[in-house]
Amino acid sequence: MFALLVVVILLTGCSGAETRVETREVFGVEAIPAGYALLVAGRNPDGTQGPEQKVEALIVPEEGLFRIELLGETFPAAMLITVRSPEKQLGLRAQAVLEGEPHPLSMAFLCSPLVYPPPTMVFEELHWQGNRCEGILRIAGPAGSSSTDRGAYEAEVDPETNIVIWERQSWTPYPWMGMEITRRLVPLDEVEIPRVDEVLARAQEEWMELFEEANDGAYPVFGLELEELVLHTLQLYEGQAWVRYSFAAQPGRIAAELYEGQSSTGEPLSEQERADLEGDWQPCLGENGRTPGWRHHFFRTAASPRTGEALTRTVELTVYDWAREELGVTLDDVEGALRPLGPPASADDVMPPHLVFEGRMPLPSGADFGGMLSREYLLYGR
Repeated sequence: MFALLVVVILLTGCSGAETRVETREVFGVEAIPAGYALLVAGRNPDGTQGPEQKVEALIVPEEGLFRIELLGETFPAAMLITVRSPEKQLGLRAQAVLEGEPHPLSMAFLCSPLVYPPPTMVFEELHWQGNRCEGILRIAGPAGSSSTDRGAYEAEVDPETNIVIWERQSWTPYPWMGMEITRRLVPLDEVEIPRVDEVLARAQEEWMELFEEANDGAYPVFGLELEELVLHTLQLYEGQAWVRYSFAAQPGRIAAELYEGQSSTGEPLSEQERADLEGDWQPCLGENGRTPGWRHHFFRTAASPRTGEALTRTVELTVYDWAREELGVTLDDVEGALRPLGPPASADDVMPPHLVFEGRMPLPSGADFGGMLSREYLLYGR
């Protein structure tokens, strides 16, 4: 069984005085006994960057499994859940499923500078009294912060296993970096064992809720009915809609996108009025100005799903040249495919975007689980 020994470090401050970092043998996931899982709960109670963030994780080391889940109110780019098996790891972020090789089990232990010290965080002070310690952390090095960035640290160790069962960080200059994490051992027969198909099921549920919202709202939501195109993102907010499609054979590569808003014309338009307002297709550069394509502003009238009233909507449609070539369609074909989105028959008919990567499952922006995965973990991947 591997143990991490907190090393004695002598640091010299501006005054030349030495500050002692006391030693104590501590353990992480390596000390979880057979027949048990480790239940981890984390929270960031700051609130200055939005609602309190809560995370729950479960580690089953003898089967090589873990689950990490973000609870409560979230934001669109957040990773909501990730599940690891010995063969692969899946995560749900921004309505898409990401898949890659698994990260180490220590990822689900969450941020622990005492057990898994990141390369940009060091202890200036650490003093033990029994099974508890208090200290001062300092941010340094590649994180880009100066040596004046310091935070208070407290922890408690289980006396039988030496697993760190409670930690708290408080950063006065940066309260959003604060967190409190608790851990406890739970018999395996009292927990729901993580399964990678949970991620796919969660993604289907998320998409079904979006389809239901789109088909039960005050306004129609338009999409494209073209073979080989699959929905990549669907976002609805205050009378607006953002819809993006990727190519089925190239998941994640955006082929077309729509922005929809309320028309300023109010009443439904005649065919001539619509033609006069719409104009023609115009060449454009999408995706950060690199991908050539065509863009058109349409006015489309359809019934409100909620009231049945005819509503005119403005739809800005962009289609990229590479996608038209792959699909073998003209701009007229694309225009003819523009129609209100219909609901799927069931969750089983929903196919969320599924992106498979070489190497470890990526951890892009928003995949830090409320800031309780250290930024160093995201940068260096351990």
